[in-house]
Amino acid sequence: MGVTDRKKRLNSTEAEESSKKQKVVASLADLESENEDDSELESSDEEEEGKESMEMQSTDDEEDGDEEDGVARFSNGDPKTANKATRKALSLQEVQIAKETHELFKSNIFKLQIDELLKEVQLKETHNKTIEKVLHRLNDIIQAIPESESGLTLSEAIASLGSYNNGKKTGTIAIPFPDPKPNDDIKYTFSYMKPEETHLVGSFGFKTAIKQPEGVTIDIALIMPKTLFQDKDYLNYRYFHKRAFYLASLADGINKGAKKTSLPIKISYEYLNGDPLRPALLIEAEKNTSKKENELNFAKTNFKIRILPGIHKDTFDVRKLSPEKNCVRIQDQQLSQLPATLSYNSSILSDATYNYYLAFLHKSARLCEGFREAAKLGRLWLRQRGFNSSVNSGGFGHFEFSMVMAVLLKGGASNGNRILMNGFSSYQLFKATIKYLSENDLKSNHVYFAASTSTKLQPATFSGIALYDKDIHLNILSKMSDWSYNALKHEASITLELLGDMAIDRFEILFLKKIAIPCLHFDSVIRVPFTLPSKDQNYNALAKVQYPSYKEFFVQRMHRVLSRGLGERAEQIILRTESSTSWSVIKRRVNEVNDSEVNGDVLTIGLILNPTECEKAVTHGPSSEFTDEAEKFRQFWGKVAELRRFHDGSIKESVVWSPKQGKLVAHSIVEYLIGRHFAYLESESIEFPGEGAIEYLPSPNDKAIKETTVTSTLLYQQKLSSFEKVARIMQELYDLPLRIKTVLPTTASMRYTSVDLPIPYKLSLESFFDNAVIEFETSGRWPDDLFATEQTKTAFLLKICEEFEKAIKNNKDAEKYKISIGISSDFVPNVKSIGFLQILTPEGFGFRFRVFNDRDSVLYKRLAIGEDNNNKQTKKKRQGEASYKVFNQKYIGSITHTRTIQSLARRFPFYSPTVRLVKKWFDNHKLSQHISEETIELICLKPFVDSAPYSIPSSVNSAFNRVLHFLSIWDWRISPLILDLERPVDPNSQTKSGTSAFSNLVQGTQMSTKAFAKLSSSFEKHRQNDPVFTHAPLFIGTRHDSTGVLWTQSIYPSPLSKVFTSRMTALARAAYSTISISNDWETIFTPSNSDYDFLIHLNNPNQITKSKSSTSNGYKNLSIIQANSFPKNEKEFATKITNFIGEFYSDLNQTYGDSILFFTNGLNNSEESEVIIAGLWNPEILGSRSFKVNMHYSSKPVEASKSKKNATSEVALNKDAILEEIKRLGGDLVKDIEINKA
Repeated sequence: MGVTDRKKRLNSTEAEESSKKQKVVASLADLESENEDDSELESSDEEEEGKESMEMQSTDDEEDGDEEDGVARFSNGDPKTANKATRKALSLQEVQIAKETHELFKSNIFKLQIDELLKEVQLKETHNKTIEKVLHRLNDIIQAIPESESGLTLSEAIASLGSYNNGKKTGTIAIPFPDPKPNDDIKYTFSYMKPEETHLVGSFGFKTAIKQPEGVTIDIALIMPKTLFQDKDYLNYRYFHKRAFYLASLADGINKGAKKTSLPIKISYEYLNGDPLRPALLIEAEKNTSKKENELNFAKTNFKIRILPGIHKDTFDVRKLSPEKNCVRIQDQQLSQLPATLSYNSSILSDATYNYYLAFLHKSARLCEGFREAAKLGRLWLRQRGFNSSVNSGGFGHFEFSMVMAVLLKGGASNGNRILMNGFSSYQLFKATIKYLSENDLKSNHVYFAASTSTKLQPATFSGIALYDKDIHLNILSKMSDWSYNALKHEASITLELLGDMAIDRFEILFLKKIAIPCLHFDSVIRVPFTLPSKDQNYNALAKVQYPSYKEFFVQRMHRVLSRGLGERAEQIILRTESSTSWSVIKRRVNEVNDSEVNGDVLTIGLILNPTECEKAVTHGPSSEFTDEAEKFRQFWGKVAELRRFHDGSIKESVVWSPKQGKLVAHSIVEYLIGRHFAYLESESIEFPGEGAIEYLPSPNDKAIKETTVTSTLLYQQKLSSFEKVARIMQELYDLPLRIKTVLPTTASMRYTSVDLPIPYKLSLESFFDNAVIEFETSGRWPDDLFATEQTKTAFLLKICEEFEKAIKNNKDAEKYKISIGISSDFVPNVKSIGFLQILTPEGFGFRFRVFNDRDSVLYKRLAIGEDNNNKQTKKKRQGEASYKVFNQKYIGSITHTRTIQSLARRFPFYSPTVRLVKKWFDNHKLSQHISEETIELICLKPFVDSAPYSIPSSVNSAFNRVLHFLSIWDWRISPLILDLERPVDPNSQTKSGTSAFSNLVQGTQMSTKAFAKLSSSFEKHRQNDPVFTHAPLFIGTRHDSTGVLWTQSIYPSPLSKVFTSRMTALARAAYSTISISNDWETIFTPSNSDYDFLIHLNNPNQITKSKSSTSNGYKNLSIIQANSFPKNEKEFATKITNFIGEFYSDLNQTYGDSILFFTNGLNNSEESEVIIAGLWNPEILGSRSFKVNMHYSSKPVEASKSKKNATSEVALNKDAILEEIKRLGGDLVKDIEINKA
């Protein structure tokens, strides 16, 4: 397709998709400044609507006549010139790159979204005009600052500065000397001279600044004269001391000039990008307190101005400031060679590059028209992931991203060829840069470039992450550390996969959604308080030379210790600290570390764990043969290291960790390592916020179980093994009329998702008996009547029972099997006498088997259609529809669902405990009886099979938080939940984005467009048929359920169905809000009972039966001993398997379901928490109405009213009588009824 054709196609779809722009606009709330004026926004939008859309054009490079782009790009020029440009010859390299790239934009909609996004984040023209006036006035003030006397001593320099009132107190302007500050006897002097050059630098000068909630910072570089410095001033902090005096002189002069010219500003110091060697002057607007309007007051713009002293590129010999050089001389007899001062050298060189690199970026933008837009996209992408140019936030921000793009436009490939082409669109530039960051290792393969046309200087050799300018000997990425670079590559790899997703629109999570939320982003969050540098003996003179910032030293040392200790258990270790705040100009510096107990500085450690390694109990060390490595291992681990022999015969140094229920192994390791290598930190002050959630997982009172890891499925595997043994015996029964084809489980504990662990012989568990389906080989002799079919099935079960007993006759455990036949009347509504085969196994588990055949679907569907085959909604037809729904769930759907969830639970180790915890949360909030457990299991799959924008969760805490977050933002009224349950089968296959199809980084990007469109269409049809949510408020589509409502539909449609899902959303929002603020797990799992009209407090049925029992051993400690056999007394057995609370709850629904909505948390027979049944009166029957015969609820006459003559003929709901009936019906089970609302 040619350039013109693509342009026509874009323009033709633009009008059709214009309505979809509004979604982007609505999602930009977090990018808007808090102080914006609404009227200005409207006027700005009207101005932007008049602009023409960008057109495709290919132009020549004006400054590089030997190279041609060869690819069409967007321009405001005449599209007719595009044909002439494309006729020019293309180089082989450009043709190859053009073939390998995608279209200019991913899709038409994606282009519209990018255009709308860039339009919304651009700065307001009115704000720009205001700030321009301020900048001109500020420049006049700076130029008017008088020069100081030359050759000032330190004391004279300090005395030359005036006073400043910061609003609280007045003091002399301090010189922001970095540590170590100059001694009184220094030989060098200080001076202030007018800056030789003034440059508007940074994103504002490059025209890539965007709106941000924290405001826009405008950087002004003032180039200091070379005569202020001597040749050796680059040594021993002399340059930084002179720079600090120059900055203080500027602060003094600007303060005086602002008062004279009525410029309403306030000034303070701050560290540039967290570098303590490079303070900057921050200028902010003062709020206008007077009634008189000042056109120079820029408070409403939310802009800030930052003054940056700089130097000329040739002020010092740049070769002496290369990364491997030492520029700080220290006296240490033990050192044979002084260490390199990388941070120190980079700080000096960075001051020489403000305008130098700005010109380099301007040149790239002139050659590549999409460069600036791509830079804005990169800025948004980095910001949402918590990256910026500050050392505390990774050291990779907008400037570094733009420089990478500019370098790749010149070269970057291993053979020296260009990675990016000048004709690329903004989307192509962004995607290609992300691809480069994700696939190339800048630690082992340094990238060298020269911003100038040529250079004869040789690049330095050093270790670390490098994008190295050979001309000026500066590493652009010098602020990055190993952890931040690994995190950047991790996020780039995830983004690359999302960009390759052709089915789902990922624009929102790429650019609009904040990703850097610790409770969602990390599997584990650890908070470690900082201590004062004076308490850390490791921060000696040598360390101070290499790390001017103590925070950076502490962070780097912590990363080295944790990365070595955790090894393969952690895929990412991310360490973040709060950025340094500004401080008053009357103080020399702000304390780098605040060790206050209340609001002290804290290091936040985020771990992204390896799900297959993180819970292993042994840390393996070197073999005993390697003595040096073994000695280092023992020194690192201390007393916990030991020599052990393993099953393969090897003898290795190792550390064994004792798993504890409710505690991650990784947490135990981190806790020990911090205690050993950072002994000056108080262990009580280290926080593990996520541990509280795991404690709410139901766990038996058994020491062996409590000492297993949270991902242990030992009890589930025992139950599955017991089931498989029974199934195998059944399938080997040959003396049956029909051969048994399959025996398949259908309940939660057989798929690792029951709330309670399957404890042998514990009959009181609701999940003790597992249902299973027996399917025979095909036969055409089944009856054509449902009742007769069920009778035939029962006869088959009797025969199976007889043959099973014969088959196990010679088994040593034959006597331990207990086999019986039972009849259930409530398994499928309105279908009586469904038989089941009950088997109690020697291992202590129970199973109930029912028969399924091919004719069942036809017979149950006949019930739903009705005998007269019409659409009249008779009572019998509604009952038939309910029976058909339940049949599909318990027979057909549950088989497939169990098999799928079983497979996924094995694939994702943390899925099982996550489902159990989420089910516990639903149960605690009394929703488990209104939202099926299969629905909850599917919802819990969201962070695992569609993990974007994060990697797969590797802890219960992160998965639980993501589930709650999803429920809190899921607008189920207009959005379906579509899950891709397919697993990539070929690990070597490649996706369209070039990444592995079997990547563990992110899941859910491989769904086919056809499958997604089919499920989306199904959702639209469902909403058309059920617009008021009476049938199924939630839609969860999978490849196994294209209807999306198999597990979410109401058995009997009701307008109250949406009440339960709405409450689910409200509770999830409240819970996630609590997690975000305080991690108060008790509040999260404590139900709010005040919302209900009344509460029925129940006695624990187990305590009731025990109190009525005549036998007692008299010893409390014997009551916790686990049973190892089933009761022989049939009455005792029946009592233990009866769920009294469930039966009572069922009776209440059957009797009062039309009048009351019931909620409960007690169907799991918990022995620890109080069981409550809560009720809400049906609003449709509240109020008075005329009396009618056969009213379906208890009523009482309304008292006579003077205003109504016939008031005595009206009746109202008799609440008191109903509650008394409930209390009488419950008997000893009901402790008390509490009325919240009369």
